[in-house]
Amino acid sequence: HTTIDLPMHSSSTPVTAHVTAHVTAPVTAPATRPATSPGISLATPPMSANSFPRRDAPRRRMAWPSGLGALGLLASLALGACSGDDSTVLVPPVMPPSDTAIAIPAQGTAATFDVATWNIEWFGDVGNGPQDEDVQLNRVRDLVRGADLELWGVQEVTGTAHFARLLDSLPGYGGLLANDPSVQQGPAFYSDFGGNEQKVGLIYKQDAVEVLSAQVILTQNDYEFAGRPPLAVEVRISGGSAPIEATVIVLHAKASTDVTSWERRRDAAQALEAWLDTERPDAPVWIIGDFNDDLDQSISVGRSSPYSNFDNGQDTWSFVTRALTDAGVSSTTGYDDMIDHQLVSDEVLAWFVAGSADAFEADALIPGYANTTSDHYPVIAQYRLP
Repeated sequence: HTTIDLPMHSSSTPVTAHVTAHVTAPVTAPATRPATSPGISLATPPMSANSFPRRDAPRRRMAWPSGLGALGLLASLALGACSGDDSTVLVPPVMPPSDTAIAIPAQGTAATFDVATWNIEWFGDVGNGPQDEDVQLNRVRDLVRGADLELWGVQEVTGTAHFARLLDSLPGYGGLLANDPSVQQGPAFYSDFGGNEQKVGLIYKQDAVEVLSAQVILTQNDYEFAGRPPLAVEVRISGGSAPIEATVIVLHAKASTDVTSWERRRDAAQALEAWLDTERPDAPVWIIGDFNDDLDQSISVGRSSPYSNFDNGQDTWSFVTRALTDAGVSSTTGYDDMIDHQLVSDEVLAWFVAGSADAFEADALIPGYANTTSDHYPVIAQYRLP
């Protein structure tokens, strides 16, 4: 028998869990700690409808229930802690009360225009993603407020009202979703599933970004974009010597590793490049989002990146996140690939601060990040406006 005391929280009231577990067989601890402790069997959380296998085995994440629900889990586990002092016991993270703000250090600078893309995993959907919508909203609020960036491209926003609540909690910020009535063709392509379709959008500082117009583009390629054609927003940016008009495109590409999904991403990328070359050949353009694939090779085994068409040696379009791919950085909590990116025109590339691209691993600051906030990290880059 092993008895442990675990501090926990139920709502805002701290409690102590006094758990005794009976282990039927002794376990010898290995020299190095394994991914899961000996004697403990942890079920991997069910994958959401938009989850996707990667080419490498996933890094298993442990879904510790919040509050008193953790007691049932602990009571059911064989803790593997009765064979000596060097055996391993897993203790779930202590969660702060959901209404307590978490301090996030700034990720931008006063001298740069700072841009992020972030898939916030089924934001506002009670049946998918993080289970507690209020906790997720508060954690997203904390991260956006603390990171202090000028512009965010977001994906997987399902709840329009939930998004409005988020903006209400962020003084000085504005926002726009693809289904907004002001977006040309937006409601026609982003109103499925009773209005709970995954949507792309923008969050921005109102003193740095002004939205001029918005439209959903490439609607003829709706299938290739998995029913989520890109959102193109014309903006006026402040912060340089003079205001700059630019285009920001937010996309959420087709997921999964099968051949058909890879072909759809490839075809979507080719359609996007053709649109850019025709419609925005000489304009400052950011294309940011969840590309659902890497740049060195595809998540679909044995295939090249479906975005290799943008790496054609002409220097017209560049992934400023390519260095993260080359360094083996991951943009998700559970897999090894860099699938969230920032693609920019040569005009914007001239403003990019070399070495500034980063996948901000906020799970080091937010307890239980993968289960309370998102399965993706914000991917950030800095630009010095002329």
